[in-house]
Amino acid sequence: MFSLLPGLLLLSVNVVLIAALVFLLVSLIHSNLAGAPYVPIERKAARDILRFGNVGPGDVVFDFGSGDGRVLIDAVKDFGAAGGIGYEISWWPYLKSKFLVKKNGLRSKVRVERKSIFNIPESLFSEATVFYVYTSPETMKKLAAGEFLKIRDGAKIISPSFRIPEGSGHFRLIDSTDIGWHRVFIYEKIG
Repeated sequence: MFSLLPGLLLLSVNVVLIAALVFLLVSLIHSNLAGAPYVPIERKAARDILRFGNVGPGDVVFDFGSGDGRVLIDAVKDFGAAGGIGYEISWWPYLKSKFLVKKNGLRSKVRVERKSIFNIPESLFSEATVFYVYTSPETMKKLAAGEFLKIRDGAKIISPSFRIPEGSGHFRLIDSTDIGWHRVFIYEKIG
């Protein structure tokens, strides 16, 4: 009987590892199909981007496709933002972000929901002063024609790597710069 124990233990570990890999793979495929693949931004770049976007006290940061929550956590913890709300459709980064928010003691200031960025109640858009979006060109185009129109005038949109499409008319490019390997764009909603 005891000779079977190591074999059963090894089998159990293998089953758990395979299940975890399948979960991760399905989660990544789902996020890609829902708008953009989960590609975490480098921690230093995230902080430099928040600094460039002049995020600070009084800001409420929305992160569309918030991944593991690092931008929201940094905005509140390191830059003094009043709060953060993230939307992440993929299970793996969503669960990781929930863990990291709790670990950092920020549950009263940072909320992450497992929800598509295209299904956010319009009433929530008035809360945010900064919208952080690290997505894809196609998703950026959809957001500019839909969800971004719900943003209050004067709010900032910070977008690493992807521009709001030209001719959108409701957004003014405030500034852009290179941070790490990203070209970062900051827009203001103008009407």
